[in-house]
Amino acid sequence: MTPAVALMQATSTQNDLVASMMFLAVVISGARLFRGKIGRMQTGEYLLFGASIGSAFLVKPTALVVAAPLFIGGGICQLREMTGQSTMKKAVVGVLIALIAASVIAGPDIARKGVSAMHRPEVYPLFSGWNSTRLWNPIATMGQNIPFSQKVKSVLHASGFRGKLYTGRVFFLHGDFVGNPLQVLLLISLTLLTLALIPAVLTKRRSLALALISLYPAAAWVTFALIVKNQIWLTRLQLPLLFTLPFGFALAFRVLRNHRCFYRFLCTAIGVIAIFSLVQGYVAACNNQSRPLKLRYFWGEFPSREVAYYKNKGGKDADDNLLETAETLQCKRIGLIMGGDSYDYPLTWRAMERGMKTRHVRSDPKSEWPCMLYVLDVSPKCVPGIGDQWLLASRDGKSFYRNPDKTADTSLRICTKLNDALGLGAIKPLHQVAVSDVPAGMLIQSDGIDPQVLLPSITCIHQGKPVLKIVMNSPVSTVLQIFYLTPNEKRYASWHSVQAKVFKGENILFLKIPRQALLNSLRLDPGKMPGRYLLRSVEMLLASKSTS
Repeated sequence: MTPAVALMQATSTQNDLVASMMFLAVVISGARLFRGKIGRMQTGEYLLFGASIGSAFLVKPTALVVAAPLFIGGGICQLREMTGQSTMKKAVVGVLIALIAASVIAGPDIARKGVSAMHRPEVYPLFSGWNSTRLWNPIATMGQNIPFSQKVKSVLHASGFRGKLYTGRVFFLHGDFVGNPLQVLLLISLTLLTLALIPAVLTKRRSLALALISLYPAAAWVTFALIVKNQIWLTRLQLPLLFTLPFGFALAFRVLRNHRCFYRFLCTAIGVIAIFSLVQGYVAACNNQSRPLKLRYFWGEFPSREVAYYKNKGGKDADDNLLETAETLQCKRIGLIMGGDSYDYPLTWRAMERGMKTRHVRSDPKSEWPCMLYVLDVSPKCVPGIGDQWLLASRDGKSFYRNPDKTADTSLRICTKLNDALGLGAIKPLHQVAVSDVPAGMLIQSDGIDPQVLLPSITCIHQGKPVLKIVMNSPVSTVLQIFYLTPNEKRYASWHSVQAKVFKGENILFLKIPRQALLNSLRLDPGKMPGRYLLRSVEMLLASKSTS
């Protein structure tokens, strides 16, 4: 009954497939609690059972949530076996051994979570929050596994459900979102079949026990949904639930085994469903949107992990801009301020390849360690002193660099700053432009495809590599170019220039300039299209490697 999401998880870094294996380990090691007699359990079995529980908690507690109905029901049924004093004593000692084993493995993690008092928005509080939305959740959580999204919504809303529904991604081939319609349909069918067969076995004690076991997948689904909230990536969290499906066949096999035709039909149906499910899983895994399986991988080419991660989470342009700016400013220490659902791979790895270090500083935003900050999935208000201590380094508002005037670190100095009417007024028009002072800076009106202005001469007495910072608003996406003269040249040429991509709207650009280029004035070509370019500020920075 391999679901699509199981094979998808086998090719990802998520641990829900491991949680499913730990669920099976808990069930197998504690099988005597729901099958057989507890009095026959040996010390080693209790020890293994406790170790499985502790390990499952470490991997993901959802494995224990799924297993809970089975062991609660089994434990209640075993009470009649503990009539004798010796059996009771043995069971109590065994349970203590299991608890000790589980505590040794999971205890430190439980203590850590207790100290941090971390609130998990993905789950309901155990003893509060029992409202209609929560009670509807076992039905609502099927929405991501049913193809007919609009019909599901209309039926649930007509029934009085008012909570949020996540539908429409059943066939979205992604490890976090792909649905399991076949498995959920099988769960519903087995539950209905079991309920239909129960009247025929009410007088048979053993068959009635099998009926309870057959209803376990449905009970696990309800228990899980009453604890775990409905959320966009729920289908992968539900993976351990789908591993309970074999229990649903217990009563059907018992009742139909004496009816050869029905028995053969059931066996054939199970085989067909299993093969179809396996094929579905492999098709989904091979067409995984972030890591598709390609034939060339079989002939030695190794798929790029970075490409897969960025295709999955996005953000490559922001990461590229951060690393390029850090390299230009010779910053080797990047502080990360990230939200709870963010992750720093592959950014950290790419930074290490460039000789840079990253460190999470959200808990200490005023740290003097970083020379740049990167903010992701949190409000920029988390950055202390924006515009004073920290200056914006990207148009997306995610990268910041430390203000050279507000730090004792001399690895970055300001050589020249043109950001007022007096400074920008020294800029001279050269070709296809008209310039005028405006309150926000200097307006460059271009009437051709080769606008040119001449920046004033820049003199820097400090050592370091020149970096030209330009803040400019562009009417279109185009290319900005800076031309410079060498001592033996009198005319600007393209082979002595640097350029940067410019986007429509505000741009913050950092360009490396050769030291010898400061001997003469620089020529600025703001773009290659006619229009109104607003030059807000021009700064010449001197960057050198920090000694700290």
